[in-house]
Amino acid sequence: MSKSSKKSFAAALMIMSIACAAVLGICRPAFCAAKPVTLSFAHVMSENSIAQDIARDVKNYVEKKSNGEIKIDIYPSSSLGGETDYVEGLQAGTIDMALITISVFQNWCSETGLFDIPFIIENFDAASAIWNSDICEPMKKQIRALGMEPYGAAALGARMLTNNVRPVTVPADVKGLTIRTMVANLPVETWELLGANVVSMNVGEVFSALQTGVIDGQENPITAIKSNSFYEVQKYMSLTGHTFSLYILPVSNAVASKLTPKQLAIVKEGVEKAARASGKHLDDRTAEDLKFLEKAGVKVNKINLQAFRDAVKPLYKKYSKVYGNKIDRILKKEY
Repeated sequence: MSKSSKKSFAAALMIMSIACAAVLGICRPAFCAAKPVTLSFAHVMSENSIAQDIARDVKNYVEKKSNGEIKIDIYPSSSLGGETDYVEGLQAGTIDMALITISVFQNWCSETGLFDIPFIIENFDAASAIWNSDICEPMKKQIRALGMEPYGAAALGARMLTNNVRPVTVPADVKGLTIRTMVANLPVETWELLGANVVSMNVGEVFSALQTGVIDGQENPITAIKSNSFYEVQKYMSLTGHTFSLYILPVSNAVASKLTPKQLAIVKEGVEKAARASGKHLDDRTAEDLKFLEKAGVKVNKINLQAFRDAVKPLYKKYSKVYGNKIDRILKKEY
């Protein structure tokens, strides 16, 4: 073979090698690095909230553990709509992950109403234990049927009543107050039973409704009262602790098509770790925020707890027909 023929043959081999590399995807890492998969994470609270703490914990863990293969963009402050919109977005795959107050799921999943039975769950340890027990298996099944996976349940907090009319210490003090609740059946029934006029609305509408006098009060955890600046337009806060709210952290089933099984496992781990850590976030923020609210001029008072428990007993009887012995098991701490 002549020198020119050898050169032509070598050149042909090089061209063939480059072509094969292109077909097989064999190239330098610098040129072939896969573009990170970006997931959306929505919540309705402000950037100065426990919800943001939880979302940030998930983001930090997943991005670090995946070596940057997964990115999470957080959308706070209802920027992707309200919590009912999140459920629909998760179903459609237009939202990948979200923090959704468990009460909101009542509109689709009747079992989640168990967490809104008043005065039966006191704190995150109890709520978390119940969530991880057999009591909540039917609840999780209903959520999965919507097209999402409930990877974790995080602490939102014990809900307290605020208003602009008077201190509330006994059930009779509630009568005639116009109170905002979430868009869910049990909170509405609870406050109507206590004699309130109930208005349901998304949390993003509450501040202006309080400011303009459309409603007298609302009920939310202390951290949410602080982060949503409700203290600026409320005079009284009663430490009712009537329900302990959880955030459900659902991940859309559509995410499975975007990630490898290993990557999906990382997302699950990140959610579970963030859910466990949320209790510490809640404890720290609640103590700090309660002091802040008092210094801001909100008049805080305790309630006659037994009087309130007695007043809502008709709900225990009614919903025992729905939830069987679960209310009794929770009251007896059999979980």
